[in-house]
Amino acid sequence: MGSHGRFLLAASLALLVLATIPAFAAVPFAINETILAPDGTSLTRSVTMATTTPATAPDIASPGPAGSRDANTYLWLDRNHLNAVAENVNICGTGMIGVVGWWLNNMRFAVYRVPGGSGTPQWTRPMPAAQFQIPVDADDLADRLVTTARGESLYVFDAADPDPLFSNWFNAPLVGYKVGVSDFGNTIVGCGGNPAGGEGEVRVFDGATYALRFKKPLPAPPEGACVSGDGLVVAANVRGFVKIWDAMTGAQRDSVAIAGETQTPAVLSADGSYLVTGGFNKTVKLYHWDGAHYTLVWSHNIPGTTWVTALAISRNGSTIAAGTWTNGSQMGGKLVAYDRSSSTPLWTDSGFGDEVASVALTEDGAMIAAGCWGRSGGTYGNVISVYLRGSSVPVSTIGDDAVAGVGSCMSVDLSRDGHFLLAGGKAVHAREYGSGGWVMAIQVANPADVAGNLGTPASRRIEAGPNPFRGSLRITAPGNVRIVSADGRVIRRGLGSMWDGRDDAGRVVPAGTYFIRGEAPGAGALRIVRIR
Repeated sequence: MGSHGRFLLAASLALLVLATIPAFAAVPFAINETILAPDGTSLTRSVTMATTTPATAPDIASPGPAGSRDANTYLWLDRNHLNAVAENVNICGTGMIGVVGWWLNNMRFAVYRVPGGSGTPQWTRPMPAAQFQIPVDADDLADRLVTTARGESLYVFDAADPDPLFSNWFNAPLVGYKVGVSDFGNTIVGCGGNPAGGEGEVRVFDGATYALRFKKPLPAPPEGACVSGDGLVVAANVRGFVKIWDAMTGAQRDSVAIAGETQTPAVLSADGSYLVTGGFNKTVKLYHWDGAHYTLVWSHNIPGTTWVTALAISRNGSTIAAGTWTNGSQMGGKLVAYDRSSSTPLWTDSGFGDEVASVALTEDGAMIAAGCWGRSGGTYGNVISVYLRGSSVPVSTIGDDAVAGVGSCMSVDLSRDGHFLLAGGKAVHAREYGSGGWVMAIQVANPADVAGNLGTPASRRIEAGPNPFRGSLRITAPGNVRIVSADGRVIRRGLGSMWDGRDDAGRVVPAGTYFIRGEAPGAGALRIVRIR
């Protein structure tokens, strides 16, 4: 920390213990992060504080019809927060299932049905030992849901069952920090760190057998971890650099410096060929894998901002989105959209009243979502905004103060096709005292209705049965498909409506996890399991 000579970050944690605390109240709690620049300038942001907020505050704007693009409408809203904050959310690729990490009080991992849901979790898993935020991730089919926390194990769940499929503890003094899972569920990553600093660790597991493929040391607790969609590449970053590995062998692909340091997780495209970083120096950088190194494609220093706070890249690598925070006489935030071909932004939306804490993209980059802390003092701006790639005017929003009990959005995620959005946050503004949080599901207008050419889920859908299977597998898909093994090798090409369980050479493949991938542009993928 501070080795780059650009910034020195000091993080302080203030816990105010009251002599007498009513049974319904939470302890006021503040996390203050301060940057000390070389010129002595001090920048501080207060992340989360808590007391008590009613869980049943009335709506100012009630839910609208499914698919409505009017502002301030949603499918369902869960404010039964138990004085907890929904700091991290993720939605599976199909959009059917969402997962949430509730922390601060009554710490828990919760699973929700998104379309057809009521806002009541399908199930929750208490995580009482969690000492900080609870990161979450989900694969496309919601049969590999992952979470961890400081003081808790790395857990893997199926959406149908609160009993973990797998758990793995870090060795003291390391505790759980970050998690990730590939789109296909074939690769799982869990990162640990020492809260006192000085060491961290990356563990990579096979998503089918949960066997440990490898573990790698880090010189500090991780700030981010991610897995490429195909499960073949993993990355983890500390404040000064990001390391990237082959997810099957553990061979290091590269180590890329992050100038100025960062607390923002780096992100990978679905095939791991593109890497995006950003951080305290206000600069977004795009790298491309040339077979030997991640080489810089472009760099953009975002004007009029203080930090790059959030990053996302579409699965196909075509589109990058960055959220920012501006500290000045008036707080603010920006959402910046890029095409990978140029460092000149496609557009910038500066109409946020505070930090843009989270950004998300659809598979093809055609839709972008942003979650913001919302209005702060005299500022303005939406809490949730959804855009088409070609315009900075959102097609769907939740405005600041539009829904009681929805103060700041901390995390937002989109389904692969953009039809469904999951968001979570704090009941009052992030800089205000008051505990409690919320989770919201939104059905965004059909992208085909908005843009005309983005396709529909049905056009990319692959179905197969029986699954698991022994003999032959029936396949329904838009065009021919190929069979891919869990380590990314193409087993069989040019298949139509049936697979006989043999490879291109006519050999019967062993039992295990495979994937059907469409050969047509924009086609989807499906996990299948062959049994003996």
